[in-house]
Amino acid sequence: MASGSVFAVLGPGGCGKSSLLKLVSGLLKPACGHMEVSGQTALVPQLFHTVFAFTVLDMVLMGRVKKIRLLSGPSEVDLEAAY
Repeated sequence: MASGSVFAVLGPGGCGKSSLLKLVSGLLKPACGHMEVSGQTALVPQLFHTVFAFTVLDMVLMGRVKKIRLLSGPSEVDLEAAY
């Protein structure tokens, strides 16, 4: 798949779309067999409740936590990537 490509997973309710995405993103482990994923993946659930009132920018920046140094704020590169 080319960089910047978009694809969709379509199907009726209960057919396994969410389970597939959770497997690909690593939130679930396969019961048998194995999966290989090339590159990075991310999953943004349709409904997500937090205890704190985070902004959308806060949530996107949380996805960059591995790139932000401990006890420091996001850099200009992080902010540019988030926007």
